[in-house]
Amino acid sequence: MRNPYPRVTGAVLRAMEQLAGVAPVLGEVGSQPWASITFSGVRHRIAVTLDGDAAVVDRLMRALPEAEIPLVGEMVADLTVEIEALGERAGRAFAELVVMVLTVRH
Repeated sequence: MRNPYPRVTGAVLRAMEQLAGVAPVLGEVGSQPWASITFSGVRHRIAVTLDGDAAVVDRLMRALPEAEIPLVGEMVADLTVEIEALGERAGRAFAELVVMVLTVRH
């Protein structure tokens, strides 16, 4: 499936790599229009796999929602990170995460 918002996805992935120190592997991406009385935007769902132990995941989950994620013509209004799975493969720890991002036009 084609990613309809590659700028948002790319910006979130870059922020994750900077905060975690490892590059996340992109999984499924989905987007849905969103609007309130005063704002319009898009709700994004970005699934990733991240190599790293619990400390890396914890650091990312604390820092990413507060991170400045630069976007042209829109801004991040809300961002949450959910753990889908934690495990170990070939002796390496990993986490499957879902990042939910609400962007609004400004």
